[in-house]
Amino acid sequence: MSSSSPFLAPEEEDSSTPRIKNFDDLLIRYGQFGPYQKLIYLLFSFPYVMTSMQLMGWVFVGAELPHRCLLPNETQGTAMFHSQNLPEEELFQCVYKFNNESCEEYVYDTSVVRDSVVKNWNLVCKDSERRARISAAPMIGYLFGGLFFGSLLDKIGRKLTFLVATNILFISGCFASVAPGFQTFLIARVIIGFAIPGVEATCFVMGMELVGPTKRTLAGILCWFFESIGLMCTVCLAYLLDYNWRLLQAIYSLPLILFVSYYWITPKSPRWLMSNKRYDEANDIICKMMKSNGYENSKPNVTNILKNIAQNEKKDTPVMQYTYFDLFRYPSLCIKTLILNWLWIVTSSLYYVLLLDQKELSTDPYIGFFITVALQIPGYIYVIYSLEHPFFGRRKSLIGMLFLTGICLVIHPFLHFEGSKWIRVSVSMMGRFAANCSYTILNLYSTEQYPTVVRGIGFSFSLTVSRLGGILAPYILLIGIYSPLVFGFGALIAGILTCTLPETLGRHLPETIEESEAIKPHCPCCYYNIYGVDEDKEEGEQDEICSLNMTAQ
Repeated sequence: MSSSSPFLAPEEEDSSTPRIKNFDDLLIRYGQFGPYQKLIYLLFSFPYVMTSMQLMGWVFVGAELPHRCLLPNETQGTAMFHSQNLPEEELFQCVYKFNNESCEEYVYDTSVVRDSVVKNWNLVCKDSERRARISAAPMIGYLFGGLFFGSLLDKIGRKLTFLVATNILFISGCFASVAPGFQTFLIARVIIGFAIPGVEATCFVMGMELVGPTKRTLAGILCWFFESIGLMCTVCLAYLLDYNWRLLQAIYSLPLILFVSYYWITPKSPRWLMSNKRYDEANDIICKMMKSNGYENSKPNVTNILKNIAQNEKKDTPVMQYTYFDLFRYPSLCIKTLILNWLWIVTSSLYYVLLLDQKELSTDPYIGFFITVALQIPGYIYVIYSLEHPFFGRRKSLIGMLFLTGICLVIHPFLHFEGSKWIRVSVSMMGRFAANCSYTILNLYSTEQYPTVVRGIGFSFSLTVSRLGGILAPYILLIGIYSPLVFGFGALIAGILTCTLPETLGRHLPETIEESEAIKPHCPCCYYNIYGVDEDKEEGEQDEICSLNMTAQ
């Protein structure tokens, strides 16, 4: 083979070396997660800290306070919640017992929570529904934001979408901190929810597209450590600032302005540039990656490599602009999309319900929230191990965690007997651990199911649909003590459906719709592919990836 071969660096030239046929092969050969890739990945992980604070900061910004009616002989500002002249049984919460009339003013117990939106606008009793509206507002915004930014993600690219979303989040977050009334605060919360999927989806997709196939597990999990850091910052700031909700909301929002600098310091996604046939721009970014990985002296002809990759992927076909409808036009992709959406609805509802409701763990809001967040850390460590294990992989790991979550939730309502408190708490903590693992695995697993040309659309659509779970969950909780049964059976069904999805461990990310269609869903009963697939072809591709990996080493 000539030394001018576009496929090999001069020092690696060998007729036995497999050809580079796609971007994953290129990364395997020249560095899957080098210094430059790690730097960009780190930069796109920091935003998770801010989005988690914006979304879950509501636990403290909108904290509920114990309250009672302001009595006729009391004045606001001087009345104490626990009055020596008022017996405990006469602390009327919503209605005066002596005339059965609704309270107009309230006295709040500020011994634990000093201030919140609830106290500021009296969102209690007959107006408690207004608090529920504010709580659901970001989820409603999320529905529209996911659709909008998902389309934008694949049209204008990952980087520009990120900048648009972070600016919207910064403005709406700051506006919420100075909102003069309930309606303006509600609107601000909707816009916050609208912007968050644009930030999170961009960061996750960008991180996944920068690394090679054997590093995707690490890349797909590490970013969620930053979300946990954000949640810990949320509770620590609430404790230090003594629930000053306006100051809390401002601190959750102001650092977002720093992300404007990403316009100058971060690159565009090389995968996205290649899928849009912008090879010169992709060439510059890939050369930076290769230089940081120690290939500055070999200087392979990256442009020729990219053009050969494009030829391998039918370069002559025009660049298509895909829409959400394309997720349902192709049989295999349609089935995957429907299954993934159900998984997202279930895992999202579980994640947010368990994070918002810590009464099972502690009556102190700080301790309960911190315990719930702390349970995420060992979950991430377990997921990193299990997803890379050749026996478990992505699919079996997700199935196992969904079944464990479902079992814990199904048996939980039947543990209300004398002496069962610690059993109930243990089952609850185990369920929280498994639910968090399921949510984390699904973030990685779902992106690997979609091809590059619709990865942004597919992932954002899944995030959008997942918010239906977040909206429905509070209403399911109204069922009472047996509401865990609904969530539990939903998780068990999700586990069964996951059996139909293909394993993605070690496989290169599909770039085109055609590649995605070649990877078929399986029947959970007979383990045969629903449409049939050439397993020998898949195994051959897997062997070639392994061969490239050994060559790189």
